[in-house]
Amino acid sequence: MKYINWEKNSGYNKGYNTNKLIAEKNYKSSSNTIVKAYTQIQESGVLEILKNITNIRKIFSGIGVDVGGGVALISATIAKNFKIDKIYCVEYVEEVVKLCHPIVKKNILEKNFNQVQSIVGDFDNLQLPNNSIDFMISWDSLHHSENPVKTLNECKRVLKDNGFLVIVDKSHNNSVSDDEIINMLDYQYDKEFLKLNNLDTNTILFRKDEGEHEYRFYEWENFFENAGFKIIQNFLIKTETPSNLSKKNDNELKEIFVKFNVGGFQQQKAVYVLQPN
Repeated sequence: MKYINWEKNSGYNKGYNTNKLIAEKNYKSSSNTIVKAYTQIQESGVLEILKNITNIRKIFSGIGVDVGGGVALISATIAKNFKIDKIYCVEYVEEVVKLCHPIVKKNILEKNFNQVQSIVGDFDNLQLPNNSIDFMISWDSLHHSENPVKTLNECKRVLKDNGFLVIVDKSHNNSVSDDEIINMLDYQYDKEFLKLNNLDTNTILFRKDEGEHEYRFYEWENFFENAGFKIIQNFLIKTETPSNLSKKNDNELKEIFVKFNVGGFQQQKAVYVLQPN
């Protein structure tokens, strides 16, 4: 299956060796095994979350871009369930695109797999014309950006003035302290994690080494504002666990509970629908 290489100039390298190893270890397996190894959510869960967005069928139409698209689960799910023309799935790690995209795309889309155009590229350097894209989605990828405002500015450049950007990502309460954020990033992965991700179990690896960043609600909102986006809808998706049921967010976001694991150690995701100002 053919894919396109775009120039990558941001110099990202944190975390991508792990993703490369996951791809190399699992690409001979089934699509479901690949998706499970790469992310904790499946096609049905992705669709259930997206359907909570008001006017979702209006948002996902025309030509789109999935920035930080991973194994193409999100792109393929959108292409299968909404009337779009095409979606570019932009993923930094070539091994993920080369080895995993063909399997996941064909499993979900069957003969229509070409609706998803696989791209090896950098979400800070989208090789697309200005004002050419109808919608964009970033699912659990923007928090990896070393400069979210820069990444959002690049998204805004290619997005039409009436286009939509959907962000699905982890977020923390505004009351979380700087020290707590540092502690999260200084967490050292255990041997079980290392083994699961095909790494030497003697490896010393911290969350900050994997390109992780931990942002609070107000920080996300500042990024959006500084990049010239307005929020037209936002809510919080949470896995129905005792901890999530007992702890409410402090940003007045509507909370929607689901029965499946939405991913991450918190098992919750903030969903933002944005448009250019």
